[in-house]
Amino acid sequence: MEAYAHISASGFIGGDEQPTEAMLEFGRRSVRGPRGYGVLARRAGVPIGAGALAYSNGYAYLFGASVLPAERRRGVQAALTIARLTNARERGATFACIQSDPGIPTERSALRMGFQLAYAKATLTLSSRRPDAGDRGRFSRRSASTRPRRACA
Repeated sequence: MEAYAHISASGFIGGDEQPTEAMLEFGRRSVRGPRGYGVLARRAGVPIGAGALAYSNGYAYLFGASVLPAERRRGVQAALTIARLTNARERGATFACIQSDPGIPTERSALRMGFQLAYAKATLTLSSRRPDAGDRGRFSRRSASTRPRRACA
């Protein structure tokens, strides 16, 4: 599980950074539950990629895919997706989705594998206290991004 947590977190940090304990714990929790499943890709016994799957009532949600930089563009993410879809099908899932930011490798890989855009989702965040907020409130509102979500039948 530790190898899974480290590989999974590695795709969400830059260069020489190390994953935080919170990132590692998220990786552990995502595969620990009764409806969670993790896949660890290895080359010559060495972990090179990871991805998670959650499923319920015929639905599968693929998330947290991460491939080490030196192993990218070699089909590892596609293999992780196939392994997770196979597991989901074995557990009765008939519908699967992947959430992705626009334009990143996850989106391109999902589209190549037959996933289609299901909808776009706005993600809203609260920023820190506005300097001019006065008595009007503590937080300002900003739209952080619009993120597409991918789905296939």
